[in-house]
Amino acid sequence: LVASVLAELSTAAERRGVPMAFPLLDSQDLALVTPADVWGGFTSRVEAASQRYRPDAVLIGRVRAVGGVLTARWQFLGVDERRERRSSVAEGAEWLADIYANQYAVTGGSSVARLIVTEVLSFADYARVLKHLEGLSIIESVSVEELRDDQLIIGLTTRGRGDVLDRALTLGDVLRPVSAPAPNPMAVGLDRITARYFRVLH
Repeated sequence: LVASVLAELSTAAERRGVPMAFPLLDSQDLALVTPADVWGGFTSRVEAASQRYRPDAVLIGRVRAVGGVLTARWQFLGVDERRERRSSVAEGAEWLADIYANQYAVTGGSSVARLIVTEVLSFADYARVLKHLEGLSIIESVSVEELRDDQLIIGLTTRGRGDVLDRALTLGDVLRPVSAPAPNPMAVGLDRITARYFRVLH
């Protein structure tokens, strides 16, 4: 039953282009969360156990076989939202894809932003950041302005709202937002209104 559920969910997710990773359920996972936690709705334990996988969001599914038909109760645990619904197994992946499509929908004309990335410690970090940015559909162009110590300054031409850009930048295991530093009166050329500050995940 478990294998067929995972296969059906994976097929549906792949069809909609939603990357999905399943827990290993090894000793490390089971030390943090049990099946009873999942069925009991202890979502905080599931989220804690999921951190090792660095997910953008967590999808919890409780699947039952009723009259030979599989039905599921889904919980979507995002950064700032929670949702629930009941559906078939495949429809769970469809629902997840629809959530992301709404969150990252690109509307409006082009705009310019500046991205300040810290903890760029190697050429591999530099290349990973650029590859990540160039793979985001909301970004039209990427222009490296300066590499100073461990700080990379990048100009972006983007489509859509700034909040959509912020969410898109955090997808994957590449960038995470950080607080802007205190203003430096000697700094020249950094527009703090449009600047967004992130760090590289290692």
